[in-house]
Amino acid sequence: NGVAQWMGVHNEDDLDWALPNRQSFNKCDDLFFDTDLFTDGACTCTECAQVTLPPTSLPTAQPTHTPTSTPTSLPSAQPTHLPTSMPTTTQPTRSPVVPPPGVESAVKTVTPKGSSVTSFGCNSPRAGFLAQSIDETTEKNVCDRMPGKLSGLVIVPSHGKISIVKGLRVYSQNNCPDCDVVSYILEGRIDPFSSWALIGEGIFDWKDVAMARNPRGETISSTYEDGDPDREFTKVDLSSNHMAVLEYKLTFTESRVPDRTYAYAEIELPGLLYTTQEPTSNPTDQ
Repeated sequence: NGVAQWMGVHNEDDLDWALPNRQSFNKCDDLFFDTDLFTDGACTCTECAQVTLPPTSLPTAQPTHTPTSTPTSLPSAQPTHLPTSMPTTTQPTRSPVVPPPGVESAVKTVTPKGSSVTSFGCNSPRAGFLAQSIDETTEKNVCDRMPGKLSGLVIVPSHGKISIVKGLRVYSQNNCPDCDVVSYILEGRIDPFSSWALIGEGIFDWKDVAMARNPRGETISSTYEDGDPDREFTKVDLSSNHMAVLEYKLTFTESRVPDRTYAYAEIELPGLLYTTQEPTSNPTDQ
């Protein structure tokens, strides 16, 4: 209480806000004022009688210890360091943000097997096909596109952690080069109520050169650094991305033969997982 007053907080409501436990004490009997603690205290303290405290012990007739030397300097009347500013706090936002340092791991994909996968723009998508998009094998996933509609996937990672994607890999399916996807839009958002924000878009490098085929059902063994060297895939470098999100939307805007049904074996989004951040008190949307 006294320190806060000395720093310039004199209004009673401001003191109660800065010191939540202040109201648990008797203001006149239990609290110190800045005039009790500092020689330059400014509080008039007229609302209370002057606080006096009895000495904790009687003074002795002479010092119990004789000083052995002259003090090297005189004590100052004020603290040697004055506070330069009041502490600030940050409020969480619903927009994608870069979290503070707290990287938990660099993973081969931030959308692991078992994450929620839904599709859009595809006729009668089958749940089994959708799960195969991220099942760590070369099993095929097919989309029969709705005419004139954009199509793709929305993936909600099962770990529920903030992540920053650093790449995109698409593995070729077994038997239809003309069905390969050749362009993409990747977006992210921090929760289901936020708008999608662009992470990256472009054309895959296999657009004009048909990639070799992967047999169906083979296990994919990849790392954060690169895809499975024994499988066929195309990849996009997103190392400059710093957008931290919880959910991903991947739109395939074109296949090798336009407007045709498209197919692929596996999708990987290598990136960084972050430890869960505790929200600050009274979060607000900005």
